[in-house]
Amino acid sequence: MHLNCHSHYSFKYGTFSIEQLLQLAQKCEQKVLALTEVNNTSGCLSFVQQAKEAGIKPIVGIDFRVDAQQQFVGLAKNNKGFQALNEYLSSLLLAETPIPSRAAKLKETFIVYPFSLHSKQRIKLSLIHISEPTRLGMIS
Repeated sequence: MHLNCHSHYSFKYGTFSIEQLLQLAQKCEQKVLALTEVNNTSGCLSFVQQAKEAGIKPIVGIDFRVDAQQQFVGLAKNNKGFQALNEYLSSLLLAETPIPSRAAKLKETFIVYPFSLHSKQRIKLSLIHISEPTRLGMIS
């Protein structure tokens, strides 16, 4: 499963359309795929709809970056997690605050940090418990 894929909605980072990304995933026999656009969620709803039609389980999130430097990737567990990620990104962008190297505690999300940025730091890991499927069907 790929946890950090970009489409052309990630300016300068993704070249594939959502359709092309899903076709490539099908060709590689991927059953689950995460779309994490850079500092936006523009393609997520279309991705969820098209992924289901393609027989691929969609996961959506955001690749939080400062310029080219990835700070972390947030993945939504469900609709509430998707809302939490969007609200967090919006609050940072509206306040014109740089994206921090550590995410705020966001309910119903998974946060993935780049090893190269945090390899010498201790990060407390949380126990993951995945419950019932959600309406968007992102993670079950």
